[in-house]
Amino acid sequence: MSPIQSQNIAKQTLHLVNGVGNNLLLSKELYEKPTAFNTKSLSMVLDRQVPSKIGDKLIKNAGMGIFLPPSNVLFGGKRTKGSSVSTQVGKCHVKVTDLTPLCQPTPA
Repeated sequence: MSPIQSQNIAKQTLHLVNGVGNNLLLSKELYEKPTAFNTKSLSMVLDRQVPSKIGDKLIKNAGMGIFLPPSNVLFGGKRTKGSSVSTQVGKCHVKVTDLTPLCQPTPA
């Protein structure tokens, strides 16, 4: 597999994972606890909050984690009242070669 093919498969995989996360976020309500989603090949944590509640915390699951800075750093001090912010932190547990059949064009 060439580096360009690997890069394209990685981009397509990221697009698929992002789509899964976006669909799962549709069911999240503000102020709920973050939701952990774990399968054999994917782990992700999803959260939806008002901007003032999204920063200054650790989001972790399945051996991965990210610390979000305070809200004023994340949003540059801009007023964000009346809005919501969603976060997705994910990790794939598969080799790129395992995903190749999923990323092939479908015959017309």
